[in-house]
Parts: sequence; structure tokens; C-alpha cells
Amino acid sequence: MSEMRSPKVSVLMIAYNQEAYIGEAIRGVVSQKAPFPFELIVADDASTDSTAEVAAGWAARYPDVIRLVRRETNLGLQANYLDAYS
Repeated sequence: MSEMRSPKVSVLMIAYNQEAYIGEAIRGVVSQKAPFPFELIVADDASTDSTAEVAAGWAARYPDVIRLVRRETNLGLQANYLDAYS
């Protein structure tokens, strides 16, 4: 999306220590073609590998599509999801 518009669809992706897979998962979302604006919210739950850095690289390439949430401390699956969803 080249112009900032309110997204019609939000895709929520939560991650923890998924450096081997997060790039492909993000690519799968940003490569979608849609006749409406969408966003991808990636919520990294304080990964100890390079998951957050990989996601940050994608967010830098697609700043109008990807919003990255980087947790300072691990919340756990459910809390990370619920907080990102809100």
C-alpha cells in the first residue's frame, strides 16, 4: 500500500523463537493481492533468537502494511495474542 489508509482487514501473527519460519510467514501475507487495504500485526513475544530482527527487516520494507510489536518480556502465548489483538 503506497498511501496510508485505514485497513479493512488486520492479520495478526504472534511469534516466539521462529527465526527459521517468520520470514516466509510474513512473505505469505504481504504478497497477497486485495482490493482493500490490509495490515499485518506481528507480535514478537521477547524471542531469544533473531525472530524480532527478521520481522523488523520486513517491517522496514513494508512500513504501510506491517506493524511490529516487540515485547520486552515474554508474556506467553495467550497474553501475547490477547494484547496484540486489542
